[in-house]
Amino acid sequence: MEINNKNICLIAQVTIPVGDEAEFKQLGSEIFPLIAAQTGWSLTSLWAEPNAEASEITLQNIWQTDLNTPAQVNEKLGEAVGALFETHAELESNLTKIDLLIAGNESFSYTTNFDY
Repeated sequence: MEINNKNICLIAQVTIPVGDEAEFKQLGSEIFPLIAAQTGWSLTSLWAEPNAEASEITLQNIWQTDLNTPAQVNEKLGEAVGALFETHAELESNLTKIDLLIAGNESFSYTTNFDY
């Protein structure tokens, strides 16, 4: 059996208040497609189902990249966002708004997946 190595995935795990889901999704729909188009990466967003009493919801944005190291991923992401700031005036404002919703409840990790 051959194992095929895949490229790095960047996972951004975020926790937001349950009542802010719609605003996060709206801002995300304005931000994430731009970044995906600029980088050539695909994005899968996984949302945990909160229980009825939950005040927060956790989601994971999984960016499947075409790169092999976290340093390459960070560099390309930074370049992409910088280029988008020059052509999309609203992007910086929208990123600030989404950061306020997240309020520091965000972590990043890198994974490599394998197909067997």
